[in-house]
Amino acid sequence: MPSSPLRPLVLFIGCCALSVVLYLALFATVVGKPLTVGFMDVSFQVKSAHARTIEGPKLVIVAGSNGMISHRCETLEAETGWPCVNAAVTAALGVELILAKARQFLKSGDVVVMPWEYTLYVGDIIRDGGYPYLVAHDRGLLFDQPSHRIAEALFSFDFHFLVSALVETGLATAGVERRFNRDTLNRHGDLVGHTPELAADFVDAVVDFPVPVAAELTVASESLSEIETFLDWCADNGIRVIGTLPTVPDSTAISESLVQAIARLYESRGHLFVATANRGRYPRACFYDTFYHLNESCQIRHSRLVAERIRPFLAPTDESLPSLHPAQERMSLGHEES
Repeated sequence: MPSSPLRPLVLFIGCCALSVVLYLALFATVVGKPLTVGFMDVSFQVKSAHARTIEGPKLVIVAGSNGMISHRCETLEAETGWPCVNAAVTAALGVELILAKARQFLKSGDVVVMPWEYTLYVGDIIRDGGYPYLVAHDRGLLFDQPSHRIAEALFSFDFHFLVSALVETGLATAGVERRFNRDTLNRHGDLVGHTPELAADFVDAVVDFPVPVAAELTVASESLSEIETFLDWCADNGIRVIGTLPTVPDSTAISESLVQAIARLYESRGHLFVATANRGRYPRACFYDTFYHLNESCQIRHSRLVAERIRPFLAPTDESLPSLHPAQERMSLGHEES
């Protein structure tokens, strides 16, 4: 009996379909990065567990790793009397996913403290770590994304990822741990234990870097659009945002026009902006392993300064909603300490 002329086509389509199924099964359920992407998942588990213990209004830190490593919720809570959750993990998630994860922690009455990294104002909306995290650890959020994002995430894996994942898995199996792991997080989700003594191993990594110029923050971009959408969502849901500056070496030039541009971003959406007297700049000896990461001593010091700046705008936590100064007073907040 002669074979159908369509048989080769059917076999080809079947092989393609099988290869897609095997690809997705491999990267979604078998191959992963336990030391890097896995740490994101562990971090969010710790932070979420603490958030579930808080019934009333709370402070929530939202940023990349500058928020987790240079800011300390434990200190903000002690200084302001407000419960605090550090929802920051890493800029590798990208703007879109950092803000999507932040929404999971927030409810009406909360106050967001946002020491947003300069690079995230103008950086990639999705970064390398975002898709692997979604596929492996947060499929609920994955399938909440637009269809093109879901497709991008599912087919974002390549040979380089496979090799690095196998290396990480081997190291994890051998008992190797990163310097950031479950044991270096406190219950608030802050990184702890990154002492000045440990920072000596990374002294060469603390280098100057170019911050954006004010003009870059006035150009429409996906990143700025996502930030504006998040700020509007917060306002619509009874959540107040206090923007502030990230921490950088004191040799970094931060212009007044840049500070004003960042302040306008928050103030124009009905929120607040504050800056510490040093604009987040510290001597190199204060840093841990890179220019955005303060060591533990300076993390606590900086968090006390931030608490001092935001404390006047927080009501006692026994009130139903946080009370902040009226809008007409916002314009001076970010500029009175230049």
